[in-house]
Amino acid sequence: MLDIVAGIAMVLLGFETEPSTSQPPQTVHGWIHALAFLLVALAMVAAFLVLWRRLMRDPLWLGYGPYTLISGVLCVTLLFFSFADFPIPGQVAFYLFLVVMLVWIGVIAIRLRSIAMVAPSGRAAPAG
Repeated sequence: MLDIVAGIAMVLLGFETEPSTSQPPQTVHGWIHALAFLLVALAMVAAFLVLWRRLMRDPLWLGYGPYTLISGVLCVTLLFFSFADFPIPGQVAFYLFLVVMLVWIGVIAIRLRSIAMVAPSGRAAPAG
């Protein structure tokens, strides 16, 4: 559910924003973009923290639990650094946050596809 909320918020990120990010949004589109980012960040961080325990217990996802936890902690840290502008520049931390989050989504999607390809007759393999 959290990933669905994050996905909808990612669609809303398509609203054009102001060229300067050093000031608060000035337009409705800017506010939609800013609030959508906040929703994406909160939903994904919550998803990391909820999913890592479930993935730790599932034999089909062996190794993905620790990866999810590390990604979540890294995302929280980078998000904090992006607002604090310390110890790395905020813009760099922000883009690293996006990279970690999007790579995690890609890795999980690839794993889901590989599980679906192995399952007999188009049915998902049992969770264990």
